[in-house]
Amino acid sequence: MVESNRKLIEILKNVGIAIAGFSLTVGVCHRLNISNSISYGWINFCFILSIYSLQRIADKSNFHLKDLFINFAVNTDYQLLFFFFCCGTISFFCTVNFTFPIIILSALFLLIALGYTMPIFGKKLREIPYLKDWVIAGTWTFAIVLFPLLNEGLYQSEWIPFLLIFTLYIFALVIPFDVRDLYIDFRYQKTLPQLVGPSNASLIAIFLILIYFAVHFLVPFEQNNSFLIALALGLMLQIILIYRIGFMNKEKQVPLLDWSIAIVGLSYLF
Repeated sequence: MVESNRKLIEILKNVGIAIAGFSLTVGVCHRLNISNSISYGWINFCFILSIYSLQRIADKSNFHLKDLFINFAVNTDYQLLFFFFCCGTISFFCTVNFTFPIIILSALFLLIALGYTMPIFGKKLREIPYLKDWVIAGTWTFAIVLFPLLNEGLYQSEWIPFLLIFTLYIFALVIPFDVRDLYIDFRYQKTLPQLVGPSNASLIAIFLILIYFAVHFLVPFEQNNSFLIALALGLMLQIILIYRIGFMNKEKQVPLLDWSIAIVGLSYLF
């Protein structure tokens, strides 16, 4: 019973971050005037859920890639992984425009995402010093912003500042998770809380989120007061959570960040 409850909690955590990715994708795509934003959101929901499920499976001791196929018929974790990966793959092929840059970048994205969870490069990418948080930030930026822009033929150089600051925004959101895992992560991973301490890392995260909000006055979004107020409220919630996690040792509130990301995503619909 205890093991079943633990597994259910882990699945719900993965669903929470997948919902956050869905909401943020739909909201950002809507603000980018992409009509089929739901399709991009669904693709990211499926891939986030399958990748994080794979990470949970791969973190178990004595895991081998062949286990994915051997245990498929009897293990719900593996079935959940395969189901959503297949859904995401089918949706991707129904949505993607088959141009050479998009195919190459998408293949690279998939390789990096898999390399984050499994040692296909000799070791997991998140085990390489200083790289863990940037892999997460880069892959999320590609999936949520860059891929839809490229696929819809809307990418222009004027979007580069937003792409850069969005990457830093996702980097900031990873920091409280690193604070939670401060004594779990290996010391050689060199996450920001390991390097500067949880309080200083949290201050950096808060600063980056404030910069992220300010940049919205410079990017070519369609601006209105309702959107800016809703975005400010969502980001303020994230700042409060990051402060409580970094300065008040409220690590149990980390899952609330997933839902705060979903709220920020909804703010882009105003």
